[in-house]
Amino acid sequence: MKTVENPEQEYIQMKAELDALKKLVSENMKLNESAIRRTMQQKAGEIDRFALRIMILSLVNMFIIPSFFHRFYHVSSVFIVATELMMLFCIIATFLMHNPVRHLDFARGNLLEVAERMSRFKRQYIRWPRIGLPMVILWLGWLMYEIYIGMGYERPVFFFLCAGLLCGAAVGGTVGLHFNRRMVCKADEILMEAEQLNRL
Repeated sequence: MKTVENPEQEYIQMKAELDALKKLVSENMKLNESAIRRTMQQKAGEIDRFALRIMILSLVNMFIIPSFFHRFYHVSSVFIVATELMMLFCIIATFLMHNPVRHLDFARGNLLEVAERMSRFKRQYIRWPRIGLPMVILWLGWLMYEIYIGMGYERPVFFFLCAGLLCGAAVGGTVGLHFNRRMVCKADEILMEAEQLNRL
């Protein structure tokens, strides 16, 4: 004869199984959250290292360019000062854009704050070419004028130098826009991961 299970015992067993399942899901979610936060931290680290490289490179150029231009191209002191100020502006702008991201706590931080700061960072990088490109074009035009005056109107040499400068500027501009786009993509990835965490 088949024994009838105690309903109370069956309920206790089902509750224990449900609790075990809830615990497993909760642990899984915590592991997923931890992995996503680590990925966000790594991407933010890449953004930070990029900013550091740009600022160091700009500082090195600030020391090299004035003497190089003055010695070989005989440019004016006003142009040198303007070039130094332009590079200083770029260094400060880069620092101000990256500093809020550098201080984010991706491991335990508030996701809303992460999303707000990364959105602002992304908008600033999208706007940056609108400031940087006109500034570089004006600087190049001024440099060509300074070289033209400083070289005593030696036209063949002047045109050769200008062609070299324009090629260098085109390569530099392409590399700069590539890195700009890369930063926007990294910010997008972090924002998508923050959104994914919100859904967990």
